[in-house]
Amino acid sequence: DDKACDDRPRRQGRLLDVLTAMRPLAVMQLLQLAVGCAGFLAPPRAAPLAMTRRVASAHVQRRAPFVRQLAAMSSNTSPETPLRKLLGDLTFMGPMRYIVQTPTAILETVAEAESVSYKTLDDGSELATIKTDDASFEAHVKIGSLSEVKFESKDKGGRKLYFVRFVDTNGAPALTCLLHAEPGGEYDQSAIKFWEGLRESFGDSVSA
Repeated sequence: DDKACDDRPRRQGRLLDVLTAMRPLAVMQLLQLAVGCAGFLAPPRAAPLAMTRRVASAHVQRRAPFVRQLAAMSSNTSPETPLRKLLGDLTFMGPMRYIVQTPTAILETVAEAESVSYKTLDDGSELATIKTDDASFEAHVKIGSLSEVKFESKDKGGRKLYFVRFVDTNGAPALTCLLHAEPGGEYDQSAIKFWEGLRESFGDSVSA
């Protein structure tokens, strides 16, 4: 069946599981925070649509560290396979540089993936699509052609680089995802902590 299965409900379910497991006091504090922010998030009725989008975008950026913390806390409670869980977690990573290299060409782009979907191809293999919600970016990965996914880091040019490498069955990198630095060369510290948390949870390598 070629019908794609959207991964967003699974992501929402993981966050709800974490919230349910938290102490009642902590949940009440979160609810109070949400109520307190309601006035800020609701723009005036006459506000232009562009202003509404800017306010919403800024709020999403401010809450990103908290959302990453919730996702990391649910790493060991998800019923999904480790590889599917890892693919879903990439959507909490923020901007990443996606790199595909062949013997004759290298393709690079920076994107902030928002969801993952799956479908079964005619040959029976499974295809995962990492994408933005507006489909301006899509990365397709054949699950059956992977052997593992590796977490790697190294120092280069006076700064540390953080990689998530998808390795094919021949041992070659099929897709490399590199944590992308903010303007000025600085990383979002919550993104680094999230990457380190995933490496601690999954280990240095995840079998496909």
